[in-house]
Amino acid sequence: ETFDRFAIHSSNDCFVYPGAQEFAAAWEGGFHSWRLADATEWVQAPKARSDRDLAAMVASLGERDIYYGQAEGMFFATELFREVARLIEREFRPAGLHYTREEVYFATLARHLAIRGGARVADHTYVYSSVVNGHEITAEVVDRVRSGALRGGHRYFGVKRVDRTFDDPLRRYIRLLAEEETAYFDAPDAPMAADLAPPGKRALLHQPMRDFSGWQAVVRAYLQAFAADDPVALVLPVEGDPEWPCDAFVSDLEALLAAEGLDPEFGADIVVRPIEGGLAELAGCYRAADAMAPGTDPAQSARAARLSKPVMAGFDSAAWRAGLAMTEPALPR
Repeated sequence: ETFDRFAIHSSNDCFVYPGAQEFAAAWEGGFHSWRLADATEWVQAPKARSDRDLAAMVASLGERDIYYGQAEGMFFATELFREVARLIEREFRPAGLHYTREEVYFATLARHLAIRGGARVADHTYVYSSVVNGHEITAEVVDRVRSGALRGGHRYFGVKRVDRTFDDPLRRYIRLLAEEETAYFDAPDAPMAADLAPPGKRALLHQPMRDFSGWQAVVRAYLQAFAADDPVALVLPVEGDPEWPCDAFVSDLEALLAAEGLDPEFGADIVVRPIEGGLAELAGCYRAADAMAPGTDPAQSARAARLSKPVMAGFDSAAWRAGLAMTEPALPR
């Protein structure tokens, strides 16, 4: 069976949020690539520096720098990984040097090959690691990964380390989240949110995420595409992120509109909807929406696909206007 992406995982990482497939499809690779020369405390660094096979691979590419990065959540387009594998097969000679080569070989060779070939790669994996970030993975951290409350502009879809025991409490908690996601987004009889948009308006939904959903670009594209008398409203459901509560989002939205010279009283309708009922209420909003504007958030694209919702991709306001005109309302208006 053919495939177009290759990803690395371990038995102590877990997926906690949808969208990894869509995220990987948007790039030709994704991996950390930290310079080994800057690794003053990493315990594997001395062995990597003395690895003659690795040095030969890097030299064959006309390069000198060695990189390292977390293995879990690395992913590669198959052709990029084939090039990496060819280099390793040609130069690697199993010997007495034992260390975590998967954290060095892939990051180093993929980075050099991607730059040489002009491949578009993400500068991080999609798994949030307790090792890299210096703290234990807890249920609270999982919730923060899912809500986008972890800063840095990265969207994560998995976590590491989770105890490998099947009935470990954290592993049970993550399984419960997956069951809830399926129940709320896949069940044909799950309820829809009421009064999502004003009467006579179609609901175009975007879930704002502070650092990575592109919500500002979504708002700009929407206001360029539609006017106050158009039968559409941009619905922005806001979850209870303690570092970015709904009132803080409203302030940021007002600041954006002011900076753009836009008066919300005279533009197309924008509805900010606080989410107080958790995933069940959020899923009801998704189900009641007439179309989705996922911005740059793959999780929203994944949920839209699961619900067969029309998607306003990118930020082309003309395409949005044409696309929304072709949609059927999810609810009678």
